[in-house]
Amino acid sequence: MGVSLVKELLGHAKFQGFTSVVLNVSSKNSAAYNLYSKIGFRVLEEASGCPGVELKEMVWYSASEP
Repeated sequence: MGVSLVKELLGHAKFQGFTSVVLNVSSKNSAAYNLYSKIGFRVLEEASGCPGVELKEMVWYSASEP
């Protein structure tokens, strides 16, 4: 269900003319990280978020099929 929802949102973003989507996910949230990776998001960089939270900034480009 999560994959379908994210793909639907990416399709809508592409329809609206967006060429990329960027999000942040906690390094400890392996389920979310795996879901986004499966769809085609790639890590741009790793950064500190709130104290004690490591984030991965991920990007999806419309050149990848949602």
